[in-house]
Order: sequence, then structure tokens, then C-alpha cells
Amino acid sequence: MFFFSPRVYKYNNSARIERTTALGFWKITGKRTSDQGSRVHWEKEDLDLYEGRVRQSKKTNWVMYEYYLVEDEENPNPTRWPSSIKFCPLA
Repeated sequence: MFFFSPRVYKYNNSARIERTTALGFWKITGKRTSDQGSRVHWEKEDLDLYEGRVRQSKKTNWVMYEYYLVEDEENPNPTRWPSSIKFCPLA
């Protein structure tokens, strides 16, 4: 199963991404993976779903992988939309 989702930032003018849900939150685990060798630059983050609030949370068996495009620094006028959409397969 997979879905496309907009990247929602926690605050205006912030790089922090909102990853809370109605029942818990997604937490980044492991290292960020990236591919800079091809024409399309992308990054991948592994996330685990936790139920409850941060201090009283319980890890679930749900895992999500976020794939998103990284804006090209060589392009003087990059568009915002590719990096604002993420591809998320669930495992």
C-alpha cells in the first residue's frame, strides 16, 4: 500500500515537518538515505508509528518510508511543488 501526501510544515517559515496523527505520531528512525548520482535528486526517511503522546507512547508494527524530491541547486528558478509532495509506501 502506498499514498502521496503533501509535506505539511509544523510552523510557517520552518523546516520542521508535521508528522502527528489523531492517535499518535510518526518518528524518524535510522539514517536519511539520498541519491545524488542521477538527474533526479531524492531522499528517503524511515519512520515508525507510535501510539499516544511522546512521553507515554508505544511503538506499533507500522513502518513508513518517505521518498521526496530535493530541489536542484543548479536550477536558478526551482519550483516548490516537487519537494512539497512525498511518496509513502507502508510496510
